[in-house]
Formats: sequence, structure tokens, C-alpha cells
Amino acid sequence: MKNSLFNFTDAVQVLRDSARACRPGTEKVHLSKAAGRVIADEVRSHEFIPAHDNSAMDGFAVRSSDLKSGQNVLRIAERRIAGDMPGFCSEARVAVQIMTGAPMPGGAFDLILKVEEVEIIQEGTGVSSIRFDSRHASAGFVRKRGADFKPGDLLVSPGSVVDAKLILGLAALGVSEVPVFRRPKVAILSTGNELVPFDEPVLPEGMIRNSTSPYLMEMLSGLGCEVRNFGVIADEVKETPLDFDEALRTALAEEFDLILTTGAVSMGVHDFVKPSVEKNGGRVLFHRVAIRPGKPVLFAEFPDHPKTCLLGLPGNPISTVVGMDFFVLPYLRSWFGMEEPVIFRGKLLGAAPDVPAGLRGFLKARVTPGADGVFGVEILQGQGSFMIHSLSRANAWAVVPEAGGMKEGDIIEFQMFSERMDS
Repeated sequence: MKNSLFNFTDAVQVLRDSARACRPGTEKVHLSKAAGRVIADEVRSHEFIPAHDNSAMDGFAVRSSDLKSGQNVLRIAERRIAGDMPGFCSEARVAVQIMTGAPMPGGAFDLILKVEEVEIIQEGTGVSSIRFDSRHASAGFVRKRGADFKPGDLLVSPGSVVDAKLILGLAALGVSEVPVFRRPKVAILSTGNELVPFDEPVLPEGMIRNSTSPYLMEMLSGLGCEVRNFGVIADEVKETPLDFDEALRTALAEEFDLILTTGAVSMGVHDFVKPSVEKNGGRVLFHRVAIRPGKPVLFAEFPDHPKTCLLGLPGNPISTVVGMDFFVLPYLRSWFGMEEPVIFRGKLLGAAPDVPAGLRGFLKARVTPGADGVFGVEILQGQGSFMIHSLSRANAWAVVPEAGGMKEGDIIEFQMFSERMDS
């Protein structure tokens, strides 16, 4: 049927399959430039961390065999600080003063007494001793060799995003060159006679500022993509305006991994993206998906350019955001071999707006934890696909199933904005 809608789940599967067939190459980058990149190969430890048994406290290293019930007195044989080379102490019934991180002395020293639980005795000769009550002293506090990492231990698997926490582990293991996937190259082609630059101080009558291009640029750059904005392409009366054809051909020739268009993907006389894609050798895998907002979304491959795909997003701002979160991101996740985001469930607070039967609805929502441990999901006012103001209050998408009929108190699925590229 010509005007039938594509099922959302099927459409996303098409995206994923296409992305997996276009997996990127890999490269190694210096740790200082790895933030935000996606790990391409697993990283394992090649050494023991800590490299030596060391003290977890400022205190005194002692032998458990020297501890007796009641009052103990041990002479302080030496002092060790972090950074000292491991050494050996053969003297019997002595203590070694030790600082946090200092290597444990060899010679059967296996316990640390905290400094606050001993009495330091200064003798006339300048030799000090410690006195402690072994019945009440807290002994232990030794970090064992390899307690954090042993050779062969896995630090990170492919598909993980390099963040500050991961950089900490990579640095601790001495990984200076990090294996990552190549950055995806993305082209943005905006369409519409009505668009003016976002920094236009006075909005001309009948025009709107181009808000979606800055949004897409920021989102994609934050995901580690190399992004080129081709600017705004005006609508034309004819089906396939020359300037859009030229921009599309340029993006194909330059082998962009993903071409993102906004606007001109519906079925009107000025909706030229689909005809232009087909004219330039594209094979449309789906067009018009059973969702709201964002129904006219289009996805195409180019057999003559097998590494390039095109996603055509509707031009309304919220439709573009939905297209990013539920089509572009699944594509990129599969491209990188990443896991899918966590889907949460919570209790609907108030009623959900009606979504036509057969459509999956993505609604701007505010999610808060409830006293009973169940998330509360508030559907915000201002759900129109052109309405941006409510997006600033939202922290999640509430997902209304195709069957609809959601009412207050029902359990509803939601996807946190923070889960966009976090697995």
C-alpha cells in the first residue's frame, strides 16, 4: 500500500542492520585526546596494580606474630614513605613507621597499626618505640599486590565511550595509545525557504530561525562525529532543486558516513528529498514511520556509495530531536557496536495526551523518583512538534505504545536523556 506507515521497531532494525554493515575503521589516539571516543578493542592489564603490597594508612607495619594480648612495646626500626623502593627488615620484634602508599617492608610484616591507636615513646638515645594494646588495636590495612589489577584483567570492552573514569584506569595501566573507532563523518543539509540564521536579531515576518542545525551540530560533535554543515537549501517549486542535488552529490563524493537532512521529507509538492535521493541512485529502505512526532522520517542507502547512508528528518524542531534520539543514535550505536540504552518504567502522573491509534508517541516528560521507590512520570504541557519551551524542563521521553489508552497510574516506559549514548 503506497501510503502505509513503517512499523517503528522494524525501522530501527533496518537502521541497525545497515550500520553493522558499515562498521568503521579503527585507529589509536593519545590518551590526552581520547575523551568522547569509542573503544574499538578490549584493553587488559599487563601488570600488577598495586605493584607491591603497600600501606593503606599512616601508621606502623608490624608482624602479626609479634602481637600479644595486652600491652606491647616495639622499637621503631626505620621509616618508609610512598615512593620508597621495597626493602627488607630482618630485625625481630620491631615496628616500621610507614606512610600511606609506602611499600610494605619485606620480612613477614603483614599488618598496619593506625597511628592514632599507638603511643610513641621517645627515648633518650633518640630511638623511638611504640606502645599499644593489641586487644583493642585495629590491625590490617594492607593493600595487597594485584588487589586492583592482575595481568590479563579486563579494564574495558569495545563499544565503551571514553570518559574521565575510564581515563583514570587507562592512565593507571600506562595505556598512552588508546584503540578507538574512527570518527563518523556527518553532513547536515537543512531545507526551507522560511529559515534564517539563528543569530538573526530581528525575525522577518513569516520566517523562523534555524534552530535545528545548531542543535544537530552540538549533539553530533558531542558524540565524537566530524560534522560539516552544508547550510540552508531553499525549497523550489520543482521536485528536485538543483542546489539540493548538488549538495547531495558532493556529500556522496566526499564519502560522508551519514547524511542528515531536515525538512522536505513529507509528501507535499516542495518535499523533494525523496525524489532527489532516488534520482541520485539512492534506495529508500523506509519512509514515513508510525510515530508521533516525526512520522515522515526517511532512510536510504546508496549502492554506488556503500559506506554512506541518509536519514531525512522532519523540519519541526521536536521532530528533529525525536529523529536524533530514536533514529540517528540507534544508527551510531550499532555503527560503533554499542549496547542499546536502558529502558525504564514508571508510574504515569496525570493523563497522557491522546496519540492516534497505531502510532508510537514520544512525549516530553519530567521523571522524578517517588517515595515508594517507583519513578513518577509527568507528561509536560506543550507537546506540539514546534514547541521548544517544554523541552528545557524535560529530562526524559515518555513512550506511549501503539495501543494507546494510557491513563493516570498506569506503568509507562521512558528513556532518560542521559541514556542517549550511555549504555
